[in-house]
Amino acid sequence: MAGCRAGENRLMTRQRGGPIVGAAGLGDDAMIRIGSLNAGGSVRRSLNIDFRLCAAEALIKIDASIETLAGLIRKAGAAGCDIAILPEDCLCTTGWTAASPSQAGEVLGPAVERLLAHLGETAAAHNMYVICCNDRMDDEGSIRNTAFFLGRDGRQIGHYDKVCFPVQEFLKVPGDSFPVFETPDLGTVGMLICYDMVFPETARCLALEGADIIFNPTVGGAAFGGAEISRAAFRTRAVENFTYIVVSWGGWGTDVGSVIISPKGEILAESLEPGGMAMVDIDPFGGRDNADWSNAQTDMRARLFRERRPETFAQLTQTTPKALEKLPEIQPFPPREIAAMVRRATTMGHVEYERAEQLLRDGETGQAVAAFEKLIEDYPSTWFDRTARKRLAELQDPEEDRR
Repeated sequence: MAGCRAGENRLMTRQRGGPIVGAAGLGDDAMIRIGSLNAGGSVRRSLNIDFRLCAAEALIKIDASIETLAGLIRKAGAAGCDIAILPEDCLCTTGWTAASPSQAGEVLGPAVERLLAHLGETAAAHNMYVICCNDRMDDEGSIRNTAFFLGRDGRQIGHYDKVCFPVQEFLKVPGDSFPVFETPDLGTVGMLICYDMVFPETARCLALEGADIIFNPTVGGAAFGGAEISRAAFRTRAVENFTYIVVSWGGWGTDVGSVIISPKGEILAESLEPGGMAMVDIDPFGGRDNADWSNAQTDMRARLFRERRPETFAQLTQTTPKALEKLPEIQPFPPREIAAMVRRATTMGHVEYERAEQLLRDGETGQAVAAFEKLIEDYPSTWFDRTARKRLAELQDPEEDRR
């Protein structure tokens, strides 16, 4: 567990969900403890479902994964957290359903039901809120990427369907709104999922609805360009809306992690360790005092949301803004075709890439070249395309491999 702020060093006693009492005996009902769990890296690999499993076998794997996730929630509960958050695709069903879309309903329905039941029991046992996120099948048989908000009693308070999709998710159905949820102790809660955070408008919509905290389960970042620029974007979303941002990381890498950010854009806690937890005590109703040279406010939202000029922002709601007139189409195919290709890439693509690398290790250079060329042909513009091109360049120029 990482990142408890200085106040953590005080003597503290507390009834669950009640006031923290410091050494001086002064109660502070507003303080709550947030735990943002890191289920990325090695944890994600342990949860990953082999896409070649049948539906029944996939559900057996999912049951084991649910117990692993419940263990992470129990760790947060034992640490005194009032709320814990798990990352996007926490059951790692995306790859399996990509390989078996016709059977998605057989797995997603019971998987999400079991997830919410087990995590709900765990939440209630520790008198804590829980946020988790996974694909679900809606009543019309469409797949949605959904974050679920469970109360201290383990019952679902509400859910949010991801609105903004990258091209690889275009075969799912997006949400169409940014709901917020009122709580007596966390304040007003909003949720965004992964790629949503790339668009400043999403966090602003929640902030304008009164969100005090925005929870962001993710397997990616908040900007293109790597860990540092993404971390900067998360911090910017926080300070430009004067909201707390809580990010739970579930991606493959270890250069980014779970992070909790203040309304001033400060990193309050961060955990890069898979299985770790960023944890901090905050006042969800405070921490927004700020100033420029001419004026100070105890809550800068009082100024920020009055000084904006929405009547001048018409471009933000244009579905075909003028910029698109001079921009090319999305490459290399229309988005839904890219999404179909990525379904293959996230399953068979990995197998085919490993086969090409193994051929190279075995000294079967000719066959390896053919395998890399096939990756370029089958998965254009993907990581496989870029990496295969690099491998071929290295084979043509051995010095390139040492640069």
